[in-house]
Amino acid sequence: PKGYAREHSLNHAALEKAATIRGQLKDLVQQAWGTTQISSCGGPKNWVVVRRCLLKGLFTQTARRDDVNHTTYQTLLTRQEAKLHPSSVLHRRQPPAPCVV
Repeated sequence: PKGYAREHSLNHAALEKAATIRGQLKDLVQQAWGTTQISSCGGPKNWVVVRRCLLKGLFTQTARRDDVNHTTYQTLLTRQEAKLHPSSVLHRRQPPAPCVV
């Protein structure tokens, strides 16, 4: 798992935390609606739909890399300057990502 995270520029600790939260949410949904099985988003064939949903929900957190200063980003909504946190896997990525959420 750590190798996979490193290979795909993902934070292993954050993935573990997300898995824990997913498990908690799954348990809550099963208890609330009395269901035993919860279907997923459908796998890779629906990634476009998942990405679209994430962008719609997190649009205010979306930023594009500054054309002049390639180490900073500018939010799309308010044009506010933003920088990646040094502990972020995107901070170490080369070449820098053109857009971030």
